[in-house]
Amino acid sequence: MSVEENKAIIRRHVEEWSNKNPVAAIDELVATDWVSHDLDGDHVGIVGFRQFHIDQANTLPDRTYTITDMIAEGDKVAFMLEYRYTDPTTGQKRASTGVNIYRVSEGKMKEFWHVWQAERLA
Repeated sequence: MSVEENKAIIRRHVEEWSNKNPVAAIDELVATDWVSHDLDGDHVGIVGFRQFHIDQANTLPDRTYTITDMIAEGDKVAFMLEYRYTDPTTGQKRASTGVNIYRVSEGKMKEFWHVWQAERLA
């Protein structure tokens, strides 16, 4: 797949996530042997990916994600992201930024790394 096709896959994933429908396109976009190298522990396989996204959607229903910059080379797509939501325990609006890196293989997201900056009041 081309770099532009890989970027389109990632944009579609972020769009689905921001549209509050995080599982709508999982089978289409995520490899069955998905691995997330997450700060909270690895989420392995498409089942783990799906459950993580369902849990996040239930916990933070008003979340929004905005890609602020994106670059890609080979099978990797990296982007800066702004994440906004309401803290369910305090009701405060919160925001965070981060850098995500995805590896795309055969048209599907296969691996993921991310680094988030500290959250702040929005």
